[in-house]
Amino acid sequence: MSPTGDLTQNIRLVIGIALLIFNASTARSAAPINPSHFSIQTWSGVNGMPEESILGIAETSDGQIWLATRDGLTRFDGQSFHSIQPGVRDKSFGAAIAFQNSLWIGARDYLAVSLADVFQSHLNPQFEIHPFPRRDGDVFGIIGLYRRANGILWLHRADGVYAFDPADLKPPVLTYSPPPGEVVAAFHEGFDGRVWISTDTGVKQWSGSKWLPVAGAPTEAIQILLARDKTLWLYGRQGLFQLTGDKAKRFYLPSMNAIEPTRGLIEDRDGAIWAGILSGVVRVQNGALSVFNASDKIRSDDLIQVLTQTRDGAIWGGSKWGSLVRLSSPEFNNVDHRDGLIDSSTTSVVEDQSGHVWIGSRTSGIFYVEDGQKLAHVPGTGGTIIYAMAALSNQMLVYLDTLGLHASTRSATKLLYPAKLQTPGLYRALSLPYRDHIYVGDSTQLLKMRLPLGCVGSA
Repeated sequence: MSPTGDLTQNIRLVIGIALLIFNASTARSAAPINPSHFSIQTWSGVNGMPEESILGIAETSDGQIWLATRDGLTRFDGQSFHSIQPGVRDKSFGAAIAFQNSLWIGARDYLAVSLADVFQSHLNPQFEIHPFPRRDGDVFGIIGLYRRANGILWLHRADGVYAFDPADLKPPVLTYSPPPGEVVAAFHEGFDGRVWISTDTGVKQWSGSKWLPVAGAPTEAIQILLARDKTLWLYGRQGLFQLTGDKAKRFYLPSMNAIEPTRGLIEDRDGAIWAGILSGVVRVQNGALSVFNASDKIRSDDLIQVLTQTRDGAIWGGSKWGSLVRLSSPEFNNVDHRDGLIDSSTTSVVEDQSGHVWIGSRTSGIFYVEDGQKLAHVPGTGGTIIYAMAALSNQMLVYLDTLGLHASTRSATKLLYPAKLQTPGLYRALSLPYRDHIYVGDSTQLLKMRLPLGCVGSA
């Protein structure tokens, strides 16, 4: 391979790692995925996971995973599970959602909320309880929580869908009632404001004054989803369906899914559709169906009945028998000039404390990942070799090049200590900042350099 080819391959590999860390992906269509490329982790009773049916999964702003079960609330910090006591007698939870620095839990007879400044301390959070008694004959109470763009919460119960405003905390208002004598098995409001429900007589769309049957829909659906490409997805005992207009495409799922439908149906950030099945999940992307089987890790008759995607891009699933499943992909994305990269050999990749990725190059300067996808160039860098970088807080860093030690923000750079000699390779190693100084390794010795007060802020 030519030297130019080696450099290009090096760029793609290292920048791919950087974007994987930052959960970045290009907008170009991906090839059908290979399930063997995904890592599957599972937790169950042997790991301290409460062996209860998981009906809700939420990630709060501090990265904690919260599990709503029929026997209480559990927090998972990535290492161990912690049982949470909300201070109420009835601990049967049916849904969970996190937003605006708060955690909301739906139960049989009430709605509970805990604020972020409490749960970030990793202590038992204190919940505010908002009563919401069930109607006669309702066994489960709240079975779904959904947030509108205007901040209103939808509370899904069998007798209908209620609107709840977290700002004024008034009692929930019944907004969508099913046809007389029917119950709401599934509810969904699309990003365009359209509303659907599923009852025992089929899938229906709200016309503004009444429910109208959806042409081409199966007779039963336990989950409804409007994808960003405006196709409608329905999931139930008859399988997974994609509706485009009045035309339906059916995806035939493994026979192990025939026993019971799932409430796990989501669209990930790449536009792929995920659905839970017995002992695994399926994914549909670009019309191709992939099956991820975890029967070697959880019970073969265990249903993945709730799904969510966390900020790191991983897919989390909760099962009927109390297993927690995490799927993550180690695949790389090629990055080139279409993503803002100026062709050059990559020399350093770091992530700062704010989660932003910086890339140093041999001749083109420093780049940072903007909006999770595109690369932007740092003005004032370039023309020198970037040997090493160390991340500071608040989207700032220090770096070494052939001119010396610099401090940089996204918009400017400042030379702190010039190199004693203009010899390539004089400064090669750089430590993370320790208090007010940093260690720099040159060709013969280890140097301790003090960081000037406010050096980065004035860069």
